[in-house]
Amino acid sequence: MTASGTFFSWFLIIMLLKVFQLLKIEILPEQELFYQSMRPVLFAWIICQILKKVFKRQRPWQKFPDRVALIQSPKDDSMPSSHAGTSFAFATALILVWHPLWWVVLIWSILVIVSRFILRVHYPSDLLAGVAIGTIMSWFYVSHL
Repeated sequence: MTASGTFFSWFLIIMLLKVFQLLKIEILPEQELFYQSMRPVLFAWIICQILKKVFKRQRPWQKFPDRVALIQSPKDDSMPSSHAGTSFAFATALILVWHPLWWVVLIWSILVIVSRFILRVHYPSDLLAGVAIGTIMSWFYVSHL
């Protein structure tokens, strides 16, 4: 689950949907709305990256050596979680535009967020901050459509 929330994964999905759009291939209900709802993801990712540099919070495994990360942990800082920010930005955007797949993406987003805690690469507050950023970015984006 955690790998599905990486920047590389987002890039692949967006490019694939763009190719489908150009070829006029519909694989999702309301595919254009689904695609447009990914825009707040970029804004959430950028804000998270900036705030990581501001807060400079160590990851749990760095601060507490007995809490070994269960995956190869990123080298960047912990606060806020960009996985939480981006996945929740997408879920929130779909909820706000009432896309038929909002509930599927919301469940996926929650699983990505929980996986980051279980894998010991984030504190709960990192995840909540990411969720807040994702929600704000989506609300701002959708309110200006």
